[in-house]
Amino acid sequence: GKPQCAVLVDGFNFDWRAQGARLERDPRFPRRTNVSFVRVADPETLEVRFWERGAGETRSSGTGATGAFAAALARGLVRNRVRVLTPAGPLELRLSDSNSSIYLAGPAELIARGVFLLRE
Repeated sequence: GKPQCAVLVDGFNFDWRAQGARLERDPRFPRRTNVSFVRVADPETLEVRFWERGAGETRSSGTGATGAFAAALARGLVRNRVRVLTPAGPLELRLSDSNSSIYLAGPAELIARGVFLLRE
């Protein structure tokens, strides 16, 4: 799996990108980590910003949103179903009836297309 670090915040009026870059390489994560900054807007809504290891800021992340939801859920801050607001648009997440899985729904969109030429 991909290592995830969820940081609960009151808002995004700080340099979360610099903090994401710092946490990505923190010694506690020997293989580096993805970082999600999570604001609990209310028990059914999270607002999240994503820092992906090796890539920097990303507009959305399914694994990041899932980790953010799991962290907020473990602390009793949200209900079993939430809307996660990302810069790319909202995602819907819910905990399974058995509390053993998290389901994610949201759009999957092509954001780039390219060609890679390999010379041997």
